[in-house]
Amino acid sequence: YCKVIKLFQNKRRYDHAYNTLKTSPLYPYLSVMEGMDDTKGANSTTQNYKVQYDTMSSKEIAEDQIKLATDTLPKLVDICKELAGCLGAKKIGVGPVKSVSASLDKAGRKYGGDVLCVTDYCRAFIILEDIAALLALFELLWYSLGPLIRRIKVATLKDSNSSLFGGYRDCKINLEVEGHVCEIQLHFSNMWNICSVDGFQHYQNWQKCDMDSYDGPNDAISDIGKDEIGELVNLAEHEVSNSPPSSLNWNEEERVVHYFALICLYIKSDLFHKAESILKQLDRKS
Repeated sequence: YCKVIKLFQNKRRYDHAYNTLKTSPLYPYLSVMEGMDDTKGANSTTQNYKVQYDTMSSKEIAEDQIKLATDTLPKLVDICKELAGCLGAKKIGVGPVKSVSASLDKAGRKYGGDVLCVTDYCRAFIILEDIAALLALFELLWYSLGPLIRRIKVATLKDSNSSLFGGYRDCKINLEVEGHVCEIQLHFSNMWNICSVDGFQHYQNWQKCDMDSYDGPNDAISDIGKDEIGELVNLAEHEVSNSPPSSLNWNEEERVVHYFALICLYIKSDLFHKAESILKQLDRKS
C-alpha cells in the first residue's frame, strides 16, 4: 500500500513539474510544434530490413539487432556528448542494450511480434534544464544530423495530449547511426529529479497496477474487506512503532509515506481519532 501511495505521490509531482514547465514564455512554441512520425499508435520508423531476415526467426533477428546496437553504442555516446557539450547540459546517460527477452516482449506487446519495429535496442539520454535548451537541441540536430533523424516524439510534452502512464513525459528522438536506429531520450531536469533513472520504472509500475482505474490511494483499497484492512492496520502500526511522528524529518520520505499509509488505513477503518492524532503531530513538525 505504501508503494501505491508513492505512485500517486510521484504522479502529482510529475503533473506539478509539467505545469511549472508550461509557465515558461517559450512553452507556446513547444505546444504547437509538430513532431516527426509522432502520431499516437502509429509507428512507421523501423530498423533496416535485411534479405537474410526472411529465413531467420524473430529471436535470431533480435540477436542480430542487439549485435548492431552493441557496435553502435560508442558512436551514439559520442553524439550525445557533443550535443550536451554544445548546450551546456551537464548530465547524459546510457541505457543497457536491450536483451533478447525484453526485445521479444516489447515486439509482442506493441508491434505484433515484429522485432524490427523496436527502435531502442541502443539508447541514451540527455538531461536538459529548460525549453530553450530543448529547442536549441532540435535546431542543432537538424543542421548537423538532419538526414539521420528518423523520428521526433514530442506529443506528451504538448498540452493537447495526455501524459504517459503515471504522469511520465519525455521527448524521444530516433537517429540512424551507422545503419542502426538508436534512441535518444530528452528529459527536463525538474521532471528527471523526481525519480531519476527510476522514472521509467514508475511508468511501468503505474501501468502494471492499472492505477488509472483509481482516483487516489483511498480508492485503491475501497474493495478490501474489513478483516483485511484490520490486518493492514496492524502491519502499518508495527512498521512505524520504532519511529514516532515527533522524531520524523520531512526528508525521510519513506517513513513519512508509512505514516500517511497508516492514516489512510485508520480513516478506512473509521478510526478517525487516531488519524487526527497523527496528522496533528505531523502538522506540528511542519
